[in-house]
Amino acid sequence: MHLTLHLTDRCNLACGYCYASRGQRDMTLETARQAISRCTEGPCGIIFFGGEPLLRQDLIWEVIRWCEDQGPGRFHYKVTTKGTLLDEGFLVEAEK
Repeated sequence: MHLTLHLTDRCNLACGYCYASRGQRDMTLETARQAISRCTEGPCGIIFFGGEPLLRQDLIWEVIRWCEDQGPGRFHYKVTTKGTLLDEGFLVEAEK
């Protein structure tokens, strides 16, 4: 099973071809936990999506920590990003 979490409507770009509306809504950690709790069997993939999900790096790390507390190795993670906010700090942390 894979679960896509739409972390935020916000984006740091203004691409003319973008289909998404530019909002200000962000997902809460509690909403993420409720959604992830539905992954009851087998490995589960968590996909971080948005607007630009890296605007919510804090939430990404909170979700990962919470998931790992549920059972190490039970989840794997992906980020759908435009890449403009990738920095060395995020990449180093992701390697761990």
